[in-house]
Amino acid sequence: MGETGDLVERARDGDRDAWNELVDRFARMVLAVAASNGVRPADRDDVAQVTWLKLAQNLDRIERPDAVGAWLAMTCRHEALRVRARGAREIPVEDEAFARLADDTDVEDEALRSIPDNELPAAFAKLSDRCQTLLRLLLLERPYSEISEILGMPIGGIGPTRSRCLDKLRRLLPNASGITRSSKDS
Repeated sequence: MGETGDLVERARDGDRDAWNELVDRFARMVLAVAASNGVRPADRDDVAQVTWLKLAQNLDRIERPDAVGAWLAMTCRHEALRVRARGAREIPVEDEAFARLADDTDVEDEALRSIPDNELPAAFAKLSDRCQTLLRLLLLERPYSEISEILGMPIGGIGPTRSRCLDKLRRLLPNASGITRSSKDS
């Protein structure tokens, strides 16, 4: 076993100096991997921190201690891609937009109020029974496991089905303003 593998083994045994040596040895590489995968400078430290946290959580599972550098690079790359994907779903809003909102404004409530009272129930009634049941259960914050059992669908299918049902509902609400897709729906 090489020097890096020895550091990993010692870190597994709780040797803080070995852990610090690993961080010193690979910290710049982790930040470089984050940068090379398009992570904004403001997010690179967060990506690095998550990468190190995952190493700490999985230190006992590293099968090839000498290859911990490759493990860190791969983990950092995955985290970088996750952060970039999350950033792509965010819609930048200028600070002035928030300044125009009164502190006690509930944006969701404002959007819902923009829908004429009779349109939402009518549009909801036009959805399939399955969509209505799914949206009701989600509104009641039922666990996915329970929803899966009630609707007979895999847990992994709940999110995409929810998104399709909300898309249908949006299309049925032509007069609703301010209702747009949220990042949770994509």
